[in-house]
Amino acid sequence: MLQKQFEPITVLHKIVEPQKLPILCHDFYEFIYLKKGKGIHYKQGQNVDFSSGDLFFVRAKKNHSFTIIEETEFYIIRFSQSALLILKELINNSNGRAVSLSKAQSPLNAKVSFSLNEKELVESTLDLLLKLYEDGAKNESLYYFQILTLITLIERNLTYQPFKNENLPKKKDLSRALRHIHKYLREPEMLSVSYIADKFNVSVGTLGIYFKRDTGMSVKKYIQECKKQAVQKLILEGECSFSEIAHEFGFTDESHFSKWFKKNCGINPTTYKEQNRKEI
Repeated sequence: MLQKQFEPITVLHKIVEPQKLPILCHDFYEFIYLKKGKGIHYKQGQNVDFSSGDLFFVRAKKNHSFTIIEETEFYIIRFSQSALLILKELINNSNGRAVSLSKAQSPLNAKVSFSLNEKELVESTLDLLLKLYEDGAKNESLYYFQILTLITLIERNLTYQPFKNENLPKKKDLSRALRHIHKYLREPEMLSVSYIADKFNVSVGTLGIYFKRDTGMSVKKYIQECKKQAVQKLILEGECSFSEIAHEFGFTDESHFSKWFKKNCGINPTTYKEQNRKEI
């Protein structure tokens, strides 16, 4: 049964004993932060271990549940579609200062894990949201700015090294370049090899050498693999049409997108969706 929320934003703080929680599906979006505890989060066919300092983003109308292994302290931020529209308006009016929700989500990361210093900032932000929620009618407009702060913290703590070969020595840290690629995965003009090399003050050749060493592939191949995984995940989630995905990732049109997908995945998007959604 679809759980509904009528308030634009709800802020919750819970402590849950070890148990298996029921499967939930709701019409709102959620940020779920684990201040302490251990367990497993189930979402979209994935079982992801969690511990202190982890955060999950759950979209509307998606089934998910938790198995609590150790007593767990939750912070939960729920926001409706109307609240999401207000957030988008604030972001659009920020002249690039605010991070959009889409850039605070990496399709390659099932969760976000925060360092000790970042945990302190996240928990301070959540505590302030809880305080504001005590007098919701008076403080509702202030919620949104704290949520934007939380989104910024999430974006800068995403990790982007799914293809890394751990046996290779570290001669140069590629984390900033990897962060750039995933942040702008939907903006092709920001992903040319020459642009990335220039941005991080290395030659195209040097950038290629380090990528080949640390990821096992060229810069272009790495970008294509990341884009392919992101697109496949969106297709299986079923929230966007093919034309919407094409537009989001900078393709000229749906036909161009379909040709790219078949070239990189071996089958067209429709066939991929039909064959794989059964497994979710």
